[in-house]
This record gives sequence, structure tokens and C-alpha cells, in this order.
Amino acid sequence: MSTWQPVGSAERPRPPALAQIAVDDLEIPEGLSRRKLRTRLLFLAGLVLAVVAIVTLLPGLEGLRTRLAQAKPVWLLLGSD
Repeated sequence: MSTWQPVGSAERPRPPALAQIAVDDLEIPEGLSRRKLRTRLLFLAGLVLAVVAIVTLLPGLEGLRTRLAQAKPVWLLLGSD
């Protein structure tokens, strides 16, 4: 087992923690790919638009509309988490 040597030494072995990282460990997981993230964001945007359209267009939801009109967006975002 080699020991860690200062930077100025002729032979510089890698630290033991870095030597054990495989290339496959550095790849982005499939669930975080750009395509999947874009699909999820588009679905979320469509869902939000559908809810806004339902609340805006359906009769009988005046009470909900007035509550949402007085709501602060920051509190709505915090409540959605």
C-alpha cells in the first residue's frame, strides 16, 4: 500500500479515497437526464395550467377564485412542498 506523498515528490500516487472512484460512479443517473427532467417540468406546467383553467372557467367556484386572488404567491409555493 503506497502512502500519500507531498506534491513536489517525483512519484505522486492518488489518495486512497480517490483511487476507488469508478467512471460509472460519475455518470448522471437516468432519472436526472435532461429529457426526463424536461418531460416532468412540461407535465407539471400542463397540470398547473389545467387547474388554473378549471378554477377560472367553471361556474360556482367564485369563493375559491376570490381566495386565490387575495393569496400571496410565496405562501402558495411554500404550501405546495
